[in-house]
Amino acid sequence: MNPIHFPQRTYADFEQPLTQLMDIRRRMISGASFTFDLSGSVFLSPLFLCGTAALAKRWQEDGIAELELREPRDENLRDFLRTIGYPQAFWDTETSFDARRRLVKLQSRNCVPLIGFEVRKAEQRSTEMLIQAMESLLDRQCHLTGHGLMALRYITSELSGNIGIHASHGSGFILAHYRPNLHCIELAIADTGVGLLQNYLSHGHDVATDAKAMMMALNGVSTKPQAITRGFGISTSRDMLVRGMKGEFFLWSGNTCFFNNPSREKIFEMMDGTTFPGCYLALRIPTMQDPTFRWDQYAEGRSI
Repeated sequence: MNPIHFPQRTYADFEQPLTQLMDIRRRMISGASFTFDLSGSVFLSPLFLCGTAALAKRWQEDGIAELELREPRDENLRDFLRTIGYPQAFWDTETSFDARRRLVKLQSRNCVPLIGFEVRKAEQRSTEMLIQAMESLLDRQCHLTGHGLMALRYITSELSGNIGIHASHGSGFILAHYRPNLHCIELAIADTGVGLLQNYLSHGHDVATDAKAMMMALNGVSTKPQAITRGFGISTSRDMLVRGMKGEFFLWSGNTCFFNNPSREKIFEMMDGTTFPGCYLALRIPTMQDPTFRWDQYAEGRSI
């Protein structure tokens, strides 16, 4: 069993937990069993946790290994992970009293549970209820109103809903954390599906690399029939978040990553073979908005 040691902590910088996630993936050797060792960890970002949960689930779905977890010695982190349901996630709130109870408990913790769902059932009522509960909890915690609240609701529901269309199979995960000291919400959405490249190929597009598929997604090239095209996709949500709300956006699929904030954007390929098997999105959503911001000014566009 290959032990993969988690970092002692992740930090407030948006990019640092993402770099740590890449390092964990790099150490998950294809076809090998592993143990996630959190024994020395004291704080781990939800952005990092959501990504590692999705990676572990993909290994399980491929029949490579069941996840073994060495819990943190730190009592606070151990309690936090159990409360949010890491790494197994919560899969149904319609029938789960425990999930609803933990949502109430998390009202004072500025976080919501790790939400898991089958991508082919992403439109089921139980999933919608859990996402709505997450949005309601974040609303109460960070006191978003007006256009900021509408932007949060649409970005969350549309990006999570798109998983069921572009992933084709596998599982989806959502995890969010309100950080009042930074005046932002950090939101991660991950799936264990086919990834952007295979999604475009399966719909007849002439695309050869993960980087090309990434650029197509960022430019709003749709793979879906017009009849089921949703109002928001990667392109529209990124524009609303970065240009409208002055937030930060990160997308990883295959060997290609894209980072965007108001001052810079960068796409890069990892040439050492490190890949994300599916799609991983990380968002930093500011909770203090310019009074001139209007979410509906960014609500045009096509989804992938």
